[in-house]
Amino acid sequence: MSKRRDKDSIVLTANANVIASGKDKATIYVSAVQHVEKVRTKTDRTFFGLIPVGSEATKVKQEERTIEDEEFYKKFFDAVEKEIKALSP
Repeated sequence: MSKRRDKDSIVLTANANVIASGKDKATIYVSAVQHVEKVRTKTDRTFFGLIPVGSEATKVKQEERTIEDEEFYKKFFDAVEKEIKALSP
C-alpha cells in the first residue's frame, strides 16, 4: 500500500547590496524572489504492522516570481533604518 502526500514549499530569497557612498553613507539595493515548489512524498508501507518500508520525495517547481510589492520593500527599509538608529550613538 502506498500513501502519497503533496505539500507546497515557499521560499523567499532576498538579495541586498550595500555600496559605500562617502563617509558614514551607503546606498542599499535590494531585490526579492519567491520560489514555490510542490513537494511530493510517497511512502510505501507493509500490511504487516503498518511499518514504513521506504519513502521517496520529489520537488516540482511551480512558480518563481520577483517580489514587486511596494509595502514589502517599505517594511524592509523601515527595519534597516530602525537598526541603523539603534546602532547610532
